[in-house]
Amino acid sequence: MRSFRFCQAPGKADWDTWIHTTRLEVNLRLLAQRNEPTYFGNTLWCSYSVGDFQPCGYGFGPLQAAGARHTECSMLPHGKDDAVGPFPYAAGLFWGLSYDIVRWMAGSRLVYDFVHNASARFEPPYWVKGEDSAFGFFLHISPFKKARAARRPRRRAPPPPPLRPHPRRRSAGSTLQPRPSTRLR
Repeated sequence: MRSFRFCQAPGKADWDTWIHTTRLEVNLRLLAQRNEPTYFGNTLWCSYSVGDFQPCGYGFGPLQAAGARHTECSMLPHGKDDAVGPFPYAAGLFWGLSYDIVRWMAGSRLVYDFVHNASARFEPPYWVKGEDSAFGFFLHISPFKKARAARRPRRRAPPPPPLRPHPRRRSAGSTLQPRPSTRLR
């Protein structure tokens, strides 16, 4: 942690991700202006079965994830009783979080115990997937209640261009001449 203390927003990218660094810099500067803990990326929703160390109940929004929680989490051995959520999490090719959140996760006994117990399992259920949703779960139980998968600040869209008449259309006052018919004899 000491070597990265000047980094304000560490991120996680897949190995095959193309990052548009100029756009990333602009977006990170906009997020830094908020001056609050930030968690950013493509937002999905899920629940997490703590006893099974598995995400369950995925959805594109809170209502879809809540419905999926009842059907998917209950199929796991501990999912019916200990599933937490649904909560938003950032998933996909690239996501990041502010240094405040990283510092809390690195020093949290709860996160340490979770990772230690999940990694120590050698028989199912063991921690096999879901690092994106696990980070969302840690943030969900963190003291940072405002830092919920921040969306990029919306910019006001420019007004649409004025409509121009189609070049083949004629104005209302003109008369259309019929085309001469071309018949083969």
